[in-house]
Amino acid sequence: ASDVYKRQILCVAVLIISFPLLGIKTTMGSVVGTIIFPFFVTLTSDIANVIHIDNSDMFLIAVVAGIIRGIGYGLTFKMGFTTGGTDILNQIVAKYFNTSIGTAMLIVDGSIVVAGGFTYGWNSMLYALVVLYLLSQMTDRIMLGISKSKAFYIITDEEEKVKEYIMSNLSHGVTIIPVKGGYTKEKQKMLMCVIPTKDYLKLERKVTEIDKDAFFLITDSYHMYHGKVKYGVN
Repeated sequence: ASDVYKRQILCVAVLIISFPLLGIKTTMGSVVGTIIFPFFVTLTSDIANVIHIDNSDMFLIAVVAGIIRGIGYGLTFKMGFTTGGTDILNQIVAKYFNTSIGTAMLIVDGSIVVAGGFTYGWNSMLYALVVLYLLSQMTDRIMLGISKSKAFYIITDEEEKVKEYIMSNLSHGVTIIPVKGGYTKEKQKMLMCVIPTKDYLKLERKVTEIDKDAFFLITDSYHMYHGKVKYGVN
């Protein structure tokens, strides 16, 4: 329990950094997570007495831990919260390097784990890397979905800028569809494109950066059809 509260002290320091870099809304989600995290750790501290797992099989424990934690982290991030600590650093790296949260975990937490190998031994470090890899993959799957591609439908007043970014920076084609508002009857143009999931965050953030009032819908894309040819994207 004392380790948990030492962690909370570190969280406070990281939260201070979070305000200018991530904004108030994101940081408040981290504040809530930081406050309730010790409560749930205490609440589940005796779970090992209920569910008995053979501690001699470290690989099995690493796999189960990575998957379960990944699901938990993915749901937490998807709801706009974090558990504090390095989660905030992961968000900062994800935002400013245009990567997914899972990739940011591998960079930030992976560096810490490798450094820990000098203190806790290389066997422990390797098991921790297994946990971290599975955790990062599950987190991204929960947050981004399981398809390898995403379909974007974008309505924006900055049509040319968004189109140019997709075609020049992401190297993907764009289809322009004429649409009309059901209520306003206003005629507009909608951009439609399919991009790899790895570019999902880049485009989402860039569209918001170009036009903060843009409307866009993002869905999973599993197959593309072009005439008589079907392109599997998953």
